[in-house]
Amino acid sequence: MSQTNESPQKEISKPPKKRRLGLSELTLMGLFVGIGCGLFFGEGCARFKILGDAFVGLLEMTVLPYIVLSLVGGIGKLNLEQSNRLAEKAIIVLLGLWAICRRQALRDRNCDGSAHPTGVS
Repeated sequence: MSQTNESPQKEISKPPKKRRLGLSELTLMGLFVGIGCGLFFGEGCARFKILGDAFVGLLEMTVLPYIVLSLVGGIGKLNLEQSNRLAEKAIIVLLGLWAICRRQALRDRNCDGSAHPTGVS
């Protein structure tokens, strides 16, 4: 027969577990710390620019595929009528932008066909 030793354990009160900060909270904290350092230390923080540029580049690398996949998934869920309306609106916007660019390009040309920047006579 096996005998178990059941000794009453003292209940020890543990300190409350610290909550870990999430990624968005850490990012916002870093943003505010960066703004504060830039305001108070100015050019002294310029050496950290490469780290900031690398961080922003990494964010862009993760956000762009997410946006593309979200757009493709959203367009894939459209029915035929909705997709036709979306295509019509997209074509109208595209033609409008082309017209604006074409008008600007023609405005920037002289009578002899040579191009010059806007505002230069």
